[in-house]
Amino acid sequence: MDETIHQKDTRVSRSKDSRLVQIAALATIFVAIITVFSYSPSQSGNGSDHGPIQSQLPADDASTPASGHISPVIVAGALPVGACLSDLGEDPVPVSCQIPHDAEVYANPGNCSEKTLITYLGGNPTVEILRSDLATPEVPDGYCIVVFPAPLTFDTSVQGKLAGPDSAVLRQCVNEVTSANVSCREKHTGEVVTVVGKNETGSVDCSAKAATYMTINPSDLSYQIKVNKVYIDGGFRCVIAVKGSNQLTDTVRMLGNSALPIAPY
Repeated sequence: MDETIHQKDTRVSRSKDSRLVQIAALATIFVAIITVFSYSPSQSGNGSDHGPIQSQLPADDASTPASGHISPVIVAGALPVGACLSDLGEDPVPVSCQIPHDAEVYANPGNCSEKTLITYLGGNPTVEILRSDLATPEVPDGYCIVVFPAPLTFDTSVQGKLAGPDSAVLRQCVNEVTSANVSCREKHTGEVVTVVGKNETGSVDCSAKAATYMTINPSDLSYQIKVNKVYIDGGFRCVIAVKGSNQLTDTVRMLGNSALPIAPY
């Protein structure tokens, strides 16, 4: 009798243990399901588990182009000295000086003199003579802007250009054969070293002006060149001119002891 009761108790105990195991297993599965559905990728410490990162910028945000380059904001009335321009509208907008442009800001408003322009170009205001078709128009806000005549453009800044090897394009020369004013980069027969207006007083020695301009006495080259005083518009110009049927192929500014740039016309 006692043995039978013991065996029955053992079976009951085993049945209870089995149900406990099943309950524990079900609880484990339930916790796992809750964990999976509540998991957020942003909480993971492993960057490789993150999903795609969405941009926080609105899709139609025009301030940032698709390339990722942020466009500069040009403030009206804030053109700096040295700014290069390609459009002289009501609100001139600077462009890179590395692309062809036909104008530059050479001074702050209120200082738009030829002396200031020559200084910006790297020259000596008491010696340099600029080509006559460089324009310095009045523009909004009083900016001092030099405009190059068409089709002339530059893909670098002209600041300091008079002090460099390519200054001829900015200097004033004449072609007596065609009776035209040209730049000294073009075919020419003479180079202007002084311009005297009709209202200017005092005597001007053209030979002395030519010597200062060339840094050599023109009489040392008298077999090739001469210095002329050419009267025009009530005043006159001092011009270094070639002799014979010849032309100058470059500027004679700061010639010194270098060879005269001369060739048959």
